[in-house]
Amino acid sequence: MFLFFKVTMTPTPEEMFTWGLHSTVSMIYTVSVVLLLWEVVAFSVRYFASKSFAFNQHREIKGIFVKSALVTIPFILTFSAIFTFVISDYFPKLCCDSGIRFVGDSASGYVIGLLVIYFELTGISTRRAIQSAREKEIIQKELFEARYEGLKNQVNPHFLFNSFSTLTSLVETDSKAAVGFIDKLSDLYRYILEHDGQNLVSLKCELNFLDDYIYLLQIRHQKGISIVKRINRPITNYKVPSLSIQTLVENAIKHNSFSEEDPLEILISDEDEGFISVKNLKKSKPVVKHTTKIGLKNLANRIRLSVKKELKILENESTFEVKLPLSISSV
Repeated sequence: MFLFFKVTMTPTPEEMFTWGLHSTVSMIYTVSVVLLLWEVVAFSVRYFASKSFAFNQHREIKGIFVKSALVTIPFILTFSAIFTFVISDYFPKLCCDSGIRFVGDSASGYVIGLLVIYFELTGISTRRAIQSAREKEIIQKELFEARYEGLKNQVNPHFLFNSFSTLTSLVETDSKAAVGFIDKLSDLYRYILEHDGQNLVSLKCELNFLDDYIYLLQIRHQKGISIVKRINRPITNYKVPSLSIQTLVENAIKHNSFSEEDPLEILISDEDEGFISVKNLKKSKPVVKHTTKIGLKNLANRIRLSVKKELKILENESTFEVKLPLSISSV
């Protein structure tokens, strides 16, 4: 940049290859103005980039470039005016027509400013791309762990034993109910297989899957579990991590005792806008087993990465509630 200013600001060709007063002034001008200008431009680029929600889109990058370029103009004009009308007055040899010098300094300074903007945008784009790739890798890892936990909870021998035991009883007493039980069980596993590899699914699909899961639970536990859904808002406009609501229901059943005489009540609602709430009364088990809470931890990480929000856990002496943030569907 110093050489650029020296070439464009040197009065005679001979002085381009010598070090004199003009070179000293050019060096001071380059160091002070360019560094200060760089800081101003870099700050404006970072500011506009932080306000952009779709930075990877070409239109957003173009908008940031234009806004930063406009912000740069008054600073360029200020620096050029100071050099042309103040500093150059002390060096008559350097002064040609003030108007021409002002225009030349402004033009060269603006070119430098645009180059700085391009450099900063390139750096931010690169860092965003690396961050996005890392987040996708983490999401896939968390999704795999969540699918593993979900499948383990539903395909383990204990679950299958209970399902087959319930099915055997239904075949002997109510063949029609047995057919319905088999249908719901197949729908449950079909959903898991069809959405294998997906992180976010529509809230409608997740609630339909939950209906099948609740059906199996209530056939097995009869009146021991009472699950109530109060969803009042449109469910087609939102997405949630796959198996997320089922994970919260399973978590409530796993950590609470219940019976037909003292059933476990679970409420699923959307009272808090932008969230699905899963709430239950706490009914501690006589023997408390050690738990790693890996299911909630995985779900919280998946939400943090995919929805960019936090899973809310509200607990007191009598109730346990988890609020699952929703993602607005783009469709």
